[in-house]
Amino acid sequence: MSNVTGWFVPVFRGGEERWIKTGEVNLHLLTGGEGDALFLLHGWPGFWKDWEKIIPYLVTDFRLVVPDLRGFGLSDKPRSPDAYTLDHYSEDIGSLMDGLGLKTAFLAGFDVGSTVAAYFASKNRGRVSGLVLMNPSYPGLGKKRLEPAYAAENWYQLFHLTELAEALVGYSRETVKIYLSHFYNRWSFRKTAFTEQDVEEYVDTYFKHGLWGGFNWYRARFKTRYSDWLKDRLDVKTLIIWSDKDPIFPLEWSKGVEEFFPNSSLVYIKDCGHFIPREAPEETADLIKRFLSKQ
Repeated sequence: MSNVTGWFVPVFRGGEERWIKTGEVNLHLLTGGEGDALFLLHGWPGFWKDWEKIIPYLVTDFRLVVPDLRGFGLSDKPRSPDAYTLDHYSEDIGSLMDGLGLKTAFLAGFDVGSTVAAYFASKNRGRVSGLVLMNPSYPGLGKKRLEPAYAAENWYQLFHLTELAEALVGYSRETVKIYLSHFYNRWSFRKTAFTEQDVEEYVDTYFKHGLWGGFNWYRARFKTRYSDWLKDRLDVKTLIIWSDKDPIFPLEWSKGVEEFFPNSSLVYIKDCGHFIPREAPEETADLIKRFLSKQ
């Protein structure tokens, strides 16, 4: 088994690193553990490493599937933004399930991953045994991001639409580090979330394997962000975890989430920023295990 990432063995002892072809893209993923399958879907600016702190608490209870979504980490990164629609991501998750021989699975998502998980569930209700969403997006939030009270925190989403984004951020390894470090610092409340070594590993991955995939996520989402992209209310049993110190998903936005996830339970984590899996791994894992054990 190749160990391309360099951080594989300490996280998944006895696990497996794989690539699975899903149509046009080859996806990188890590798997390990036994039990019901649980997908862990990462955010931006991240890749599978977003989950590394929580994995030890979950791997004893679940068969974990931790992919790099298309455009991220070691997975393929199509150049066209048209290859990054929610339908493409949904098809990727279905193909991964098929490739792993899974008819159903639990899905947990954070940031980008929460949108992908919710959308997949909306299209494939019979394949999702339960959802865990962390500070999830839902229809209507796109417009809120343009309001004066929130626009200053959301400038990056518009910047990512420009061709300048890749040219300026990707100019050198140092510019990648400056840019990504801003978000790791700004969005985290518990500053133990990222060590200097963590930051270096994130920077290496984005600098060596490409920034454009993450930017293309935002370019594709721009076309649907201001519409009702879920279409129907999602009745899959869902645990929603909301942190109270997230500057880009402020606490007050949690008030409208249950309208779109009517079969959900909403719990809060105190003194936690945006990066819930890294900032509160043990607390989050406990919430996940208690919720999914009842499904």
